Amino acid sequence: MQNPEDREGEVSVGPVPETFERDRPGISALVALQSAITGYFISVDVPQVPVGEDIIATINFYATNPGAILPWATFLVADSPGLGVRRLLDKAREVGEGGGRKKTYTLGTMPDYEIGISFFIFAHDDWTYDWDWSEFEAWMAGFPVEVTHLASAYRFLSPGEPPIETETFEIDITPVGTGYVTTSPPDVNGKYHFEHNETGEFEYGATVLVTAHPESGYEFDHWSDEIEGGVSYNNPEYVKPMTEYRAVKAHFREIEEPPPPPAELSGMITRVAPLEFAIGQPVDLKIDFNAYVETIWEQVKGWDTRLIATLNGLSDSDIQYHIGRDGSRTGETLNLGTMPNRTLAGILVLEGRGKDLFGFPTDWVELDRRSLTIIATEAPPEPPIPPEYKLIQHTEYPHGKTYVGKAEQCTFEFKLLPEQIPGTPWLGIKIANAFADEVAKQNAEMLDLKVYEDTTPTFWTNYIVVATATASPVPWAVIIVGVLAILFIVALTFLVREVKSIDWGKAAVPITTIAIVIAALAGLGIIVATRKEKGVIA
Repeated sequence: MQNPEDREGEVSVGPVPETFERDRPGISALVALQSAITGYFISVDVPQVPVGEDIIATINFYATNPGAILPWATFLVADSPGLGVRRLLDKAREVGEGGGRKKTYTLGTMPDYEIGISFFIFAHDDWTYDWDWSEFEAWMAGFPVEVTHLASAYRFLSPGEPPIETETFEIDITPVGTGYVTTSPPDVNGKYHFEHNETGEFEYGATVLVTAHPESGYEFDHWSDEIEGGVSYNNPEYVKPMTEYRAVKAHFREIEEPPPPPAELSGMITRVAPLEFAIGQPVDLKIDFNAYVETIWEQVKGWDTRLIATLNGLSDSDIQYHIGRDGSRTGETLNLGTMPNRTLAGILVLEGRGKDLFGFPTDWVELDRRSLTIIATEAPPEPPIPPEYKLIQHTEYPHGKTYVGKAEQCTFEFKLLPEQIPGTPWLGIKIANAFADEVAKQNAEMLDLKVYEDTTPTFWTNYIVVATATASPVPWAVIIVGVLAILFIVALTFLVREVKSIDWGKAAVPITTIAIVIAALAGLGIIVATRKEKGVIA
């Protein structure tokens, strides 16, 4: 039994018509009665569901029979031709003046089209009355019936979107309270700001980019746990694909204020360029700085400046010796290696030192520092192999036939003097073996190698090598120098034309079996010619 003050909101209440007693067993006369029973729906909740899932209805209604002494009955009915459902959902024996209830019902399975469902409340003064669908049909047709219609409600349902499969994402901050993390995109609930130990739900397989935001007095240090690569100094950085529970830890460190330089030394970094490099190209930073020493002792004895650049594990430094007061420089170059396929972030520091009374260098002191972000840009398209180059060696390494994933491809060229080439087959095979050994030293594996030769120049021979290996980034410059050293040859020139990241083992990277070996032995040609004459070879 319910109190009418508990209702949540009335819906589609129908009129309460006059009711009539129809012929029933033991009753021979039609007696007209005016029922005092009334009622209404408080709420009818039928959520949208995907195709094939159960349709659940939660219905709350209230009914009252003022002055009732004997028990009476209420009936909750559902009718949906589209769903193929006509059902008495509930019959209740009501005692006293008030009746009704809130219950949940399963109506059937959602089809792949829109449906309508009608809900009705009926009542009868005699609780022993059994529901009769012919009474319902008569009421629908407008004929007098012995049950009392109290209220109607109508709902239309369209197939809902299937539920989104999600995985949990957790952020940990260390030290706690030193920063927070934002995500792109937000999780399925719109959450994008994460503090320590907070979690979110992301769609299964989603790619999530996380950005660390340090609090005042702290700076970002690195990512760990389930970040791409396991450990990363990039900010922002990608989380491993959301195919399972992912926990990522953001590490911050306290900013250590360097001690002020002595009054006699001062300096400032005035320019750093460029700040964008193509993937695979040398990262050569050009730096301008001002530096001065005020004491006559250092001006006479000499003093030093040092530039140090550190960006995500790549670093270089340069020391300059100065005589006189002014040690400013323009266009000093730091070479940080080869640009990887990611953004580099780090710092550039200018330091200085003088001489003690005995002429020995003093400790380095920091004069200036600057945060650096180096952007990776797409490398220019791979230049085609010129027609004068002929393929002399194609090695498909065993791992290349089964490996599927990210790979890195390097195209480089070099020149050799003719006397350094004891035979074309020898060179191709040696290069293939040497590459396998040198790449293995870098914890990678060779997948494929092609060697092209151009013998048209008179005084040298040109070579182009296309090498593909697992892992990224691969220090190709180190590997190539090692390969040439193994071959005991000195290249006249050596140039990396292109380094690019590719998907190996997919349609984008065709793997063809090409094995062309140019024989250097004249006897082999004679044997082949002889077999042709005998008809062995067509």
